[in-house]
Amino acid sequence: MAFLFQMSSRSTIFVLTLLIVFSMSLFSLASAISASVQHFKPPTNFEGCPNVFPRGYRYAKVSDTHTLWRNGEACGKHYKVTCTAKVDRGASPCIEGDPSIIVTVAGRCRDCPADILMTEKSFAKVVKKKITHNLKFDLEE
Repeated sequence: MAFLFQMSSRSTIFVLTLLIVFSMSLFSLASAISASVQHFKPPTNFEGCPNVFPRGYRYAKVSDTHTLWRNGEACGKHYKVTCTAKVDRGASPCIEGDPSIIVTVAGRCRDCPADILMTEKSFAKVVKKKITHNLKFDLEE
């Protein structure tokens, strides 16, 4: 810390800003969890979130066996879903650029084939082609 006091105030602010940004990026990486994601065709039956009404296409259901569900605490929460799959039969299934979308949890899914079920349109925003196997996703609240 003595080093910071010997620098000019402009340099000190710059160094502190870098430290804060670096710390925030570490927190962001630490808070992401991996999950399996598939899609469904609306309309569908939603249960478990009586006060959440899906609008548009950016919504999802969470498996009632996944830790995100937490007895309904996930209802109404927004999650950034990012495709992180590297290779599927020689090519990445993730879209180029930013393969992420923010979805709202609008219900739970019993006997789900995945941890998260997104609408087909949401799924298409992060994945190039209709692939539902060997995909890896990170979730951030």
